[in-house]
Amino acid sequence: MEPLNALIIAAHPDDAEIGMAGTILSMKRDGLRVGVLDLSWGEPTNFGDEETRRRECQQSTELLGLDWRHNVALPTRYLEPTLEARTVVATCIRLVQPQRIFAPFWIDPHPDHTATTKLAEDARCWSQLVKIDLPFHVAGPYQILYYEGLYMRHNVPPTFIMNISDFWEKKEEVLRCYDSQLVRNQFVPYPIDAIKAHAAFWGRKAFCQYGETFYSREYLGVRSIVNVM
Repeated sequence: MEPLNALIIAAHPDDAEIGMAGTILSMKRDGLRVGVLDLSWGEPTNFGDEETRRRECQQSTELLGLDWRHNVALPTRYLEPTLEARTVVATCIRLVQPQRIFAPFWIDPHPDHTATTKLAEDARCWSQLVKIDLPFHVAGPYQILYYEGLYMRHNVPPTFIMNISDFWEKKEEVLRCYDSQLVRNQFVPYPIDAIKAHAAFWGRKAFCQYGETFYSREYLGVRSIVNVM
């Protein structure tokens, strides 16, 4: 398959959408190839089941216009950065050959999310190795960035804020695809409103209406000062 410009790795269906649907839509507008790797189906939950989650995920995938999406069906609530799981994720990275990877922020109260981050980092390394028992060609994602989850309450400033003002309405439409998680399931009171308020708060910091926050453990370069807000 044609290589991806970006691969978002998520613990559950809806994590990528909550954290960076606006950025995904922006990348697609710019003609980039974008994919999502979900590590589990996210069940059990109060109002969901695997069939429901598959249907919701398919609806969201179509709205986002993703070029590739796959779920490796690891066990929800029991995600761990094992060697077996690392092999699965590294194989997927080699398959899609992304230029960069996005993973959940490394501080998160949900252990599935932090396990996903560790798996993404370790699999990124394995995907680059020669003389290793993995299929497909060596991959070389040169960059890994981190997006926020719904449970985030840390006090760490973002590395940068992505202006998603042009995409908020479409992002909300995408979020509403996950009716079982973000509409009927009020584990956070009015979760979509909370996501919108969060985006508005960070958007104001970047002199725009809505923003999505991203983090990096590594130094970032800038190609043009014109695009820095």
